[in-house]
Amino acid sequence: RIKRIMRSDDDVGKVAHVTPVLISKALELFMQNLVTAAADQSRDRGARRMTVIHLRAAVEANERFDFLKPLVDKVA
Repeated sequence: RIKRIMRSDDDVGKVAHVTPVLISKALELFMQNLVTAAADQSRDRGARRMTVIHLRAAVEANERFDFLKPLVDKVA
């Protein structure tokens, strides 16, 4: 699926076979970090469920997620 998305962009030329695998792994690690940070926020607040509020708090508390601030401001 990642390869299909990459091919849909006219600016992207040929894609090596290993490229989608690397992109997939990077995305997996990124999501793991984001969800772990949100789970920590949820646990710290004594919540039983993680919500968008916890995701927003995780983004605001971690400098490495600064690029997501405009997105979470729109939804939370």
